[in-house]
Parts: sequence; structure tokens; C-alpha cells
Amino acid sequence: MLKNKLKLRNVVAIAICLAVTTFFSGCDSYSDEMPISSVKLVSRIDCNDGYYDYYDYTTKYEYDAQNRIIKILTTNDYGGIDTLIITYPSANRIVMYQKNNIDTLTMNSDGSVASFNSSILTYNNGHLQTIEWSLETVDLGIIETYIETRIWENGNIKTLTIDRKYNTQSWHNSSHTENFEYGSTLNKPISIDFGFSEGSGGLPRGWFGKSTINLPSKKIIKYDTDVYTTTYRYEIDAEGYVTKMYDEVNKRILSIQYK
Repeated sequence: MLKNKLKLRNVVAIAICLAVTTFFSGCDSYSDEMPISSVKLVSRIDCNDGYYDYYDYTTKYEYDAQNRIIKILTTNDYGGIDTLIITYPSANRIVMYQKNNIDTLTMNSDGSVASFNSSILTYNNGHLQTIEWSLETVDLGIIETYIETRIWENGNIKTLTIDRKYNTQSWHNSSHTENFEYGSTLNKPISIDFGFSEGSGGLPRGWFGKSTINLPSKKIIKYDTDVYTTTYRYEIDAEGYVTKMYDEVNKRILSIQYK
């Protein structure tokens, strides 16, 4: 099912408001060589959406003795509850349990995701380059192909291109690009990776390889002739860790608490 094919991208979708758009990128470059025990652990994230209160939520994280995330609990004001259990049966395998779904990720030796269901991920020097999967609707003979491609520059994601193609329904084909600009705000090493745009929202750090050096200040999305721009700003604590993230166009605020 399509839902399962996309789970890698949206398994914590509620936690990062992926129903609208994902915002942020991961940790700074010096943290890429750090063991997970050295990063600051996120204990809670609160999302406040300035336009739609049904996108508001609270997410809480639990960790094992190795500081790996083992449980993510997300609730909202409308009684919604979403629980994700993450297990680590071997060095190259992660198994996730969410409601009636059981999903397995195959990992590379560096801890990044190699494949998930039909999704294949590729990297260059530890940086995520592509995510690709195909979905076939057997009774209709329709094959959908989805490809994300990233261009990195100076340790940051410069451009993300997302292509969808159909073998028999070309009028449904679509493509758009997301261009990122960055300020001077660094991503301190924390346990949650906020991004790669639509690639991974709020998943455990390191699952998608190296993170960007800086936090983005602007994202420009282009659909053919339509252009949408979003700007971001941040609040940081005395140690330089982000405590609030503001999507100034969509009026969305993420508040982050640490252990």
C-alpha cells in the first residue's frame, strides 16, 4: 500500500507537521562524527500552528540506555494518540511498530538507512543524495515512480527536486524543486533530525546520513510557474541549542525541550 511505501518519510509525520510541510534540517557538521551518546536528547516537542489548531500537537520521546529513541508518543487536543515503538534487533536492522504496521529498515554500516520496503536510498560521502521507490497497482497496471534528488553545497542542502511519474497516466506526472538559503545559525547536535525537507521529518539523528551545517533561513518552492517562499528564524539557549523554530510565513512554531 502507498501508506507503507511512504512510512519512511512520514513515520513521525504528526510530530513535525508533515501534513503541511516539513521545515528544518539536521545537526551541524562537527556532530557527524559524534556518537549518539554525545548529542543532546530531545524530550518533548510542541507544535503550534497559527492557522489550523488541529495541526497542534505534543510529542514526547523515550530513550534506552544507549540514548537511542525507543518510543515516540504524539497527542493532540482532539484526543488523537499516535505511538511509535522502535527496536534495534541487530546492527543493520531496525524494526518499527505503529498501530497495525510492522516495518523494517535495513541500515548501512554508518547507521544510515539503506532501504525501506521498496525505497532505495543513495549517499555521497555520507550525504543523502536520492530516495527512490516504485508502487504498482496490479489490477490497474499503473506503476508510480517517486524520486527525490538533493544537491549539496558547502555542507548544506542547496536544492531538493521531487519527481513523480506514472507509466500509463502521464497527465498525473509532477515535479517541483525546493531551494534553500542559510543564515549563520548552526545546528547543534541533538537527537532529532528536523529535515531534509520532505525526506525525513523528525526522525532519529543519523538515519539519513550527515546533516546540514546550518539551519535554513529561507525555502523557495517552485511548481512550474508558481513560487512559494517560507522564511525561518530561531531562538537558542545559552549553549547554542535551538529551543524554538518559527516558520514565519505559515505561522508555525516548534518549541523544543531537552532532557
